[in-house]
Amino acid sequence: MQLNMTFVMAGLKEIGADERPIESIEPDPISLTGSDRMLTHMAHFIRTITAELEAKDSSMERKVQLDSLTQIYNRSQIEAELQEALLMTKGNERRFAVIMMDIDDFKSINDRFGHDIGDIALKSLAYILKESVRTTDAAGRWGGDEFFLLLQKTDAQGAYIVAERIRKAIQTGKTLPDGSRFTVSIGITAAKPDDTIMSIFKRADQALYAAKAIEGKDSVVDR
Repeated sequence: MQLNMTFVMAGLKEIGADERPIESIEPDPISLTGSDRMLTHMAHFIRTITAELEAKDSSMERKVQLDSLTQIYNRSQIEAELQEALLMTKGNERRFAVIMMDIDDFKSINDRFGHDIGDIALKSLAYILKESVRTTDAAGRWGGDEFFLLLQKTDAQGAYIVAERIRKAIQTGKTLPDGSRFTVSIGITAAKPDDTIMSIFKRADQALYAAKAIEGKDSVVDR
């Protein structure tokens, strides 16, 4: 028991200033002596380390859900959010909408200014998306310069309002090195009773392509 206690105390001493447990759990204020006191301190140590590990597990889970560049949801997590929305609302009760968008002529931004400027444009767009949705909604990077929004309890008209707000925010947002601003094309669609992840994605994708086909792009299309 004394040997075990030595290892416990050594472990406590090795915890650095910035590695200490996020929450201090004090041992019960009971007057104990001998082996009982050592067991109490060991229990305190175990509770504290357990709390720290649980916090780290939660942090790691969060990191797995996020896109490393933009710090919004990655495609896998967006698909999970969409699947949950489909399961939670069935048939005619389904009332949510999705928005799919990408940056107009994104390749030319990378070619003209370099990929570091392209990354800044992606992060700038992600920030605008986070600021434009509610906590009940989900914003994610679908891949490359494509982004996806899931808007809970929203119909096509509501989604159009959100999409227009995002489009205008980008128009007046961060400038490129030459003083110009990038734009986005946006496709929106509302959920239908018989939708699957594939059907709602396909419809949003078709709306996005229709928006990009408009002269000058920088448009919103509903399907």
